[in-house]
Amino acid sequence: MNLHECIVLVVNHTPAIPILQKHLEFVIERHSHYASEGNLRPECLGTILTTTWTREAVDQIVGKGMMHLTEV
Repeated sequence: MNLHECIVLVVNHTPAIPILQKHLEFVIERHSHYASEGNLRPECLGTILTTTWTREAVDQIVGKGMMHLTEV
C-alpha cells in the first residue's frame, strides 16, 4: 500500500474528516468571496472572515483533523 492509499484509507474510516474538510472549504470559499472586489463583508460579521480570522480558523480546523488522524 502506498502513502496515498494509506491516507485515503484513514480519511475514509475517520467520519469527522469529511465534515472538517467541508468546514475548511466553506471558510476558505467565504473568505475568498468577501476578499474579492465588489463583495463587501457585512459589518455584522465583525472580524469574522477577515484574513487574520480565516487563518486562525484554518489552523484550528486542521488541528482538529490532525487530532482525529492521530487517534486512528
